[in-house]
Amino acid sequence: MAGVGGALLATLAVVTRSFPLLMLGTLFIGFGNSSNLLSRYAAADLVPVARRARAIGFVVWGSTIGSVIGPWLVPLAGDLSKSLGLPTLVGPYLVPVLFVGTAAVLSFALLRPDPYALADDSAIHRPEAPTSAPVRTLLRRPTALAAIVALIFGQFTMVLIMTMTPLHMTAHGHDLTAVGFVLRARSRRSSAGQSCSSPRACSRVSRHPTAAAS
Repeated sequence: MAGVGGALLATLAVVTRSFPLLMLGTLFIGFGNSSNLLSRYAAADLVPVARRARAIGFVVWGSTIGSVIGPWLVPLAGDLSKSLGLPTLVGPYLVPVLFVGTAAVLSFALLRPDPYALADDSAIHRPEAPTSAPVRTLLRRPTALAAIVALIFGQFTMVLIMTMTPLHMTAHGHDLTAVGFVLRARSRRSSAGQSCSSPRACSRVSRHPTAAAS
C-alpha cells in the first residue's frame, strides 16, 4: 500500500508541478518496491538451501512478465490522462495505482496459508538456536560486506540506466511509445536472461564468482 500511496502523491506532484512532493512520492514508491523484492526471499525459504537460487530466479522471471507488459501501458496511460485534461506524465503513475493496488488486495485476501507456514526446515527460526548477530557484527564479516556492496552497485547501475534513458530519449524528441519500447527491450533481454543464467551459475560455479562476474 505504500507504493500505491506513493504513486498517488507522485500523480498529485505532476498535476501541481511540485518537485518536493514528487520526491516524497517516489520515496514511498521505493518502499513498496522494496517490499515486493522481499518476496524473492520468501520464495527461497520454501525450498532447501541447494535450490534457493533457482527459486529466486523463478520469481524474478515471473516479475519479468510485468516489466515487459508495463512499458506497453505507458503511452496508453499517457493518452488516457491527456484525454481527461491531465498532464501526459500523470498516466504512468496511475498504472501502479491500479495494478499494485490490485496485487496488494489479492495478496491480503488470497495468500493463504502464510508462506512461513510452508517454509523449509532450514529456514525456520528455532528458539533454542543462537539469536541473530547485531548489524555491526555482520558488517565485519567479509562475505556480508561483499554482498551489500554487490547489491548497492547492481541497484545503482539499474536505477541509473532506467532513469537516464527516458530523460535522454525525451530530450531528443522521442515520445512515450519509443521510451516504452526501449524499456521493454531492456527488461526482456536482461531480467529474463539473468533469471535463468544466474541461478545456474550460483549452483554450478558458486555465489562469489557469479557476483563478481555480475
